[in-house]
Amino acid sequence: MKRPGGRSELVRNSVMAAVLENIRGGNFDFSYQEIADHSGINKTTLYRRWPDRNELLREAIGEHNASFTLPDSQSWEKDVEALVHEMARFFSQPTEIALNLVLFNNPPVKKKNLMMEQWGPVQEQVEQRVRNAQSRGELPHHIEPPSVSLMLLSPLLVLTLMSRKRVDKKNIDQIIELGQHLAHKN
Repeated sequence: MKRPGGRSELVRNSVMAAVLENIRGGNFDFSYQEIADHSGINKTTLYRRWPDRNELLREAIGEHNASFTLPDSQSWEKDVEALVHEMARFFSQPTEIALNLVLFNNPPVKKKNLMMEQWGPVQEQVEQRVRNAQSRGELPHHIEPPSVSLMLLSPLLVLTLMSRKRVDKKNIDQIIELGQHLAHKN
């Protein structure tokens, strides 16, 4: 039986921190030995708990993506503002920049699929805000939620990758304004 906060959780936290630190440093193809050295956890424990390296990556990327949270304010204007600010913060994290660079640098199909799979819950949060706004009558129903997400997030992603830092306030404000203009005007 695993105890919350027990030894198993300490091991998991140490290993996830080591994996994410390697990714942040640009070492996406780390070895189990590198993770063992960095985390202080025995290599046999790593193989026992994560026998497939992709499972180790999946859990680490999932943990990283869990830092993305988007409140539902019940207002498209407030939601789009929160979304753009949160995504600007999220995309500017060194781990996220490193992951996105790997994703756009023609990774093997397995890695690309793994990263896209882990992005799914984040994408779903964004698209749910669009559907919520549509159900409240704030956004037209003919606009596809993935299109709204693409329109709002793509500039943030591109600007972050180009500068390797957070998007500036002026660009953030303009993206928010564009998103808010999608709403029905009474």
